[in-house]
Amino acid sequence: MNFRNRSEYFEMALSRDWLEKKEKKMDLKECSVEALHVAVNFMYGINIPEDFKEHAGLLHLAELFMMDNLKEVVEERLAQALTKANFLETSQVAELYSNTSLITKCGHFLFEEIGDGDEIIWEEIVKLPKVMTAFGKRAKRGKEDVVPLKV
Repeated sequence: MNFRNRSEYFEMALSRDWLEKKEKKMDLKECSVEALHVAVNFMYGINIPEDFKEHAGLLHLAELFMMDNLKEVVEERLAQALTKANFLETSQVAELYSNTSLITKCGHFLFEEIGDGDEIIWEEIVKLPKVMTAFGKRAKRGKEDVVPLKV
């Protein structure tokens, strides 16, 4: 198995005259060893462990290594695990990496699952313009879906 087949980044880095090719090493400063281990294993066809928790770090590596397939798997994992308790953190990750699909899912979750009785920090949520836009679009669609009662 060749990393070039699984990552555009490695394809470019190893086929061009990049520093990584010359020195046969690369420095990764903003990732955990565990996230890197999972990303490399993914390149070898090994699934992300069920108990893996560092999805933000893994999404960072997927962006860095230009691995769309890994981004999709992480996005789906985050969307499936979305709860009221982790909503804000997941939304921040979605915004940070401009993950459109996850942003949309977070906006819909906010509209559909979070109610008046829930403790939610709106001051933090309004700092997430893309999630708020998705929320607004979902809210608008919700209003359009309402059928007026005839008297």
